[in-house]
Amino acid sequence: MIKKYMALFLTLIMIITITACGKDVSSISGKSASAENGVINLDGVTVSFGENSVPDGESAILKIIKGTDIEAENGLSSELYELILTEAYTEPVKISLPVPKDYIGAEGESLLVGLGVECEYDSGYAGTEYFYFPADVVDGVAVANFVPAELFEAPLYMGAGKGTAAPSNIKTSISLKCGLFTNVCYFEDGGHFKLY
Repeated sequence: MIKKYMALFLTLIMIITITACGKDVSSISGKSASAENGVINLDGVTVSFGENSVPDGESAILKIIKGTDIEAENGLSSELYELILTEAYTEPVKISLPVPKDYIGAEGESLLVGLGVECEYDSGYAGTEYFYFPADVVDGVAVANFVPAELFEAPLYMGAGKGTAAPSNIKTSISLKCGLFTNVCYFEDGGHFKLY
């Protein structure tokens, strides 16, 4: 009788393990949206492709993902999103994100739209390199424009320990991490400044 229950228990553990290994743990809510008429809308976040020719459907997808400690330490103040594109568009793209409720816009405080490119460094280290764009804040919405193709052509450098980097080449699509980051700069006694 014990052998029967032990076999059943082990089978159950194997099924749970196999199921857990197949899950995408980077996604928090599973929420995603795809392009429709050149625009993606997801929970108040809008990505408008402007003059780029973007077919409806799976050619452009925005989904909520889980941020890491790196994003939190760099001032992530919104959800973190992944923008998946089937090509690196060459015309400006506009991203609009709701301003966080606790953002007051105090002196020295600003919002930046961070766009992260997955890359591999000369040392073999793989990571995400962020480009930050000042956001124009109007009526509770932070807006920034960028050209996807330019992000994947920009030089990347992580410092002496990691060396130079090149964006990871993905054969079927490109991926950008997107989020709203709070930036605070203030002067201390003696004129030194701190940037957060």
